[in-house]
Amino acid sequence: MKHSIVIIPWKKGLHLRPAAKIMMLAQRFQSSIILKVNLRLANAKSLLAMLLLSATFETAVNLEVSGTDEEAAFKAMDAAFESKLTGHDR
Repeated sequence: MKHSIVIIPWKKGLHLRPAAKIMMLAQRFQSSIILKVNLRLANAKSLLAMLLLSATFETAVNLEVSGTDEEAAFKAMDAAFESKLTGHDR
C-alpha cells in the first residue's frame, strides 16, 4: 500500500468538476484508491462519496492506494492534486 497526504488545491474545495475528473482518473486503475478526511472515507471511484467528504480549500486528505497497479495509480492521483487537474479554479 502507498499513502501520502495531499492538500485540496481548489479554492472552492473538492467540488463537482475536480471530483469528476479524479473519479475518471481513478477508474482507469484496478487498485483501490481511498481518500480520508478525519474519520470520513471515500472511494475515489465514486463521485458522490468524494463530494460527501466536504473537503474545503487546503484540507489535508490522506490518499491511500493499494492493488496490482498501485504505483501507477498513486503517481497519477498525486500528480492530479499537485497540478490542480482542471486549470479552471475560479
